[in-house]
Amino acid sequence: MDDMGLDQFAKIKVIGVGGGGSNAVNRMISSGLKGVEFIAVNTDAQALLHAMAPKRMSLQCKISEEMNQSLEGKVLEVLVEGRDEEQENIAYGRSYRAAPEVDGQVYIEGDTSSQPGDMVKVRILQGFTYDLVGEKLEEE
Repeated sequence: MDDMGLDQFAKIKVIGVGGGGSNAVNRMISSGLKGVEFIAVNTDAQALLHAMAPKRMSLQCKISEEMNQSLEGKVLEVLVEGRDEEQENIAYGRSYRAAPEVDGQVYIEGDTSSQPGDMVKVRILQGFTYDLVGEKLEEE
């Protein structure tokens, strides 16, 4: 670092947690603070896009993916919200556990008949970080 051997001293890490912590880290970086490792941590992956810290950690991704994978093989009731514009045999919607415009969606493969507003039973085939993929179960 310099002639006094400052590189032998403790390393300083500033970890900004959440929106307020990330904003504080951004201000420190903007002010030109040197000799510090900056890390931003947040559960909101989109908020991390605005973080100036070179290291960013999203806490939500792994948790969300594990929760969605735990639903594989289970049957959920899904409110159909629309149909895929590019693939006619795919509908999409959300289950009781998902908030509109916040949580992921359930994509229903092989569904050629469901329309927006329909409630359908879907067996979950695969869980991803934010979304689920399933197949529509035929009415008995």
